[in-house]
Amino acid sequence: MAPRDDSRRSSKVFSTSNLPFTISPRHLSWRPTRLGLIAGVYAARFLNTAAVTADDVRRTYRLFCSKLARVGLVRTPGQGPLDFAAVVNAARQDLKGRVATIVALYIRLRSDRRGGSEDLKRFKRAVRRFKP
Repeated sequence: MAPRDDSRRSSKVFSTSNLPFTISPRHLSWRPTRLGLIAGVYAARFLNTAAVTADDVRRTYRLFCSKLARVGLVRTPGQGPLDFAAVVNAARQDLKGRVATIVALYIRLRSDRRGGSEDLKRFKRAVRRFKP
């Protein structure tokens, strides 16, 4: 029996001459790049949202501290929220529950990273309604 010539058959099976476009390694190398660019855009959008949320939390906490500063309860630089809450509670027992709620939400939003948009809304609402 004569050996089969598979070279013709394989070239017909894998031939790209009948396709309306050409496939080359140059074209294939752009696919991962495109996917990387798309992933980068989504990541940047997500990270930007997280940064805006963190700024909202800091800004709202500064508003809370400024409301307390107007009545003489000034937060010292480097003083953490729990230490500041203890100072406020020692000076004003009537604010204890509201300050505890605001500080707990602040810590949850800033430290635990488990706080969601509902916690942010509650935090902003609590600070807005806070009247020392």
